[in-house]
Amino acid sequence: MKFNLFLSKRGEDQKAPEAILIPLAGLLVVLFVIFLPLLSIAKDVKEKTVFERNFLALDLGTITTAITNSPGNLYIDYPKDTFWFFYNFEKNNVKVIDKANVVSVESNYPFIEDKGNSYSYAELEPDFGDKSASKENLVEAVKIRLVKRGNLITFEEQEELEPTIVKLSCPSIDTKADIKEKRIFIQKGENEVATEFASSLIKKFAERGIEASAEEGGDINVLLDTGPEDSSKYLEIFINSGSEGEIEEKNRKLACLILKRMLSDTELLEMVRETSVSLTDSFKDEDKDKIIFLLQMSGLSIDDEISINAVVSSIYDSILEYYG
Repeated sequence: MKFNLFLSKRGEDQKAPEAILIPLAGLLVVLFVIFLPLLSIAKDVKEKTVFERNFLALDLGTITTAITNSPGNLYIDYPKDTFWFFYNFEKNNVKVIDKANVVSVESNYPFIEDKGNSYSYAELEPDFGDKSASKENLVEAVKIRLVKRGNLITFEEQEELEPTIVKLSCPSIDTKADIKEKRIFIQKGENEVATEFASSLIKKFAERGIEASAEEGGDINVLLDTGPEDSSKYLEIFINSGSEGEIEEKNRKLACLILKRMLSDTELLEMVRETSVSLTDSFKDEDKDKIIFLLQMSGLSIDDEISINAVVSSIYDSILEYYG
């Protein structure tokens, strides 16, 4: 009897694996049925936005590398459609994420960091109100502004930057004087854009009784240069790297005041992609003791009346402030 009982028990143990295998097989079938469509959806989602995500990641990575290696202060308002994507600016990497589906998908592109700079990384998110992330629920896409202030690179929402960038700190050297006793030299330039700009600036000073002309030898000297009209619009102020001491401080102060004016002009910022101040050694040796700067305007045409007038006003108001 004991032997038979032993055999009977052993026989029950031998059937146990079959009893376990049947539910396991059923579970695998269920999981396969559930997850196969999800994998198909994920593949479909990835393919639907992969071109846009890859392009934006590459473009933003390239621009970040460019501003990292640029001299002076500048910022870029990213002009492309950012869709309903999320943007993570990480160490050496830009990540563009589409969360508007069952499965989030992303694209990455590296940028080259400069050891001489520091970086303030950020995660920028679109606004969907109180709803879930989707193309249909998008209230406002991310508006990206890439900024270089000195050795600091930041990635910010455009509206967050406006109050801070115009607080640029300028040299405090005393430059007060009676501007009507001063003379402003404004170079005419070699094309119609530069000529129109110079004429407008001379006229604006004349209306206030301030001597300004295209004759060399001013107390302040404004040189003009324009790039090709079909290039991207940017404004760059160059100051003489050969000047020293008090003259250098005065040149820096004037350039800084002009930059502040330009950065606070919202109409101008909507049309111009980059603004900055840089040092250059391209001035003549005799210019090292002058208050002098070179304004380089690229991508502007004679029809850009708003842009030209805005730059004219920025320089005019800055020179008044410099002597005020």
